[in-house]
Amino acid sequence: MRQKITVLVLLALLAVSCNKDAPDLKENPFALFPNPCRGQVSVVFTGQQTGDISCSLFDPAGSLIIRVDDFGPAQQISLALGTAGIYYVEVTVGNVSYREKVLNLD
Repeated sequence: MRQKITVLVLLALLAVSCNKDAPDLKENPFALFPNPCRGQVSVVFTGQQTGDISCSLFDPAGSLIIRVDDFGPAQQISLALGTAGIYYVEVTVGNVSYREKVLNLD
């Protein structure tokens, strides 16, 4: 009987600890399209933030290709990509950076 109570208590504690709210995950304040792409990708800022916003493109090796400062709401930029591979687009809003992969098929 004692073992059954212990098991029930442990299951109850596990259920309570697993039922906590998950922390908010930061959403990317930008959209990439098309992805995958063929040599060119567009970046559109979709966030509501204002202030210091920049957009950077990195090649598959992680080297910076281009950085656009003063990137803002409803602004769209097109980025020409080089050879085939995975590229990274990073949008920085204030002190927070958001990164997304882009697959270039060409």
